[in-house]
Amino acid sequence: MLTFKRKSASDIAFDIVNYTLLIGFTLLILYPLYFIFIASFSDPNRVSSGDIWLIPRGITFEGYQRILADGSIWLGYRNSLIYALLAALIGTALAIMAAYPLSRKDFYGRNVLMLFFAITLFFNGGLIPTYLLVKDLHMMNTIWPVVLLTAVDAFVIIIARTFFQGLPEEIRESASMDGCSNLRYVWSFVLPLSKRSLPCLCCSRS
Repeated sequence: MLTFKRKSASDIAFDIVNYTLLIGFTLLILYPLYFIFIASFSDPNRVSSGDIWLIPRGITFEGYQRILADGSIWLGYRNSLIYALLAALIGTALAIMAAYPLSRKDFYGRNVLMLFFAITLFFNGGLIPTYLLVKDLHMMNTIWPVVLLTAVDAFVIIIARTFFQGLPEEIRESASMDGCSNLRYVWSFVLPLSKRSLPCLCCSRS
């Protein structure tokens, strides 16, 4: 038979304070978003005068009409979609190609290479060296600095390597006995078995 322990006065006081703080923090986070939403279709004059608090006043959609009529907004959406797709595809492909050999116990020097990848999680070249690199590679005013400079992500490589290490070693041994190359093994076995992790890798890249 289930028995429920009655809360003490201190536990009740703690719960009251805890939930009060949580509700307060939640309102502090959500209210600015709510205000931006209602202000977006309220009268701009009433917004600037501080007349808008909880409900929209002088509802108008002129702001949305002006934004949607501007062609640059659609160009921005298109570029964002292209950047996200290219970053996801290229980044995922590079992560798989780097993570698979690093997951192999017979790959010489894998720990040293993994250390080099891990260092990039804490340090980077900086803004000026990155700018000089982009300039020397003649990638100024192109989409490639946005896509390529962040294509290799050590965190994604670690995730992929960890998953590949969990695959049964017997599968690779059987494939190698049948004359399967490493590239064929990755394409025919590793990728199909990694269907659950691939969406996570793509999302983390985009």
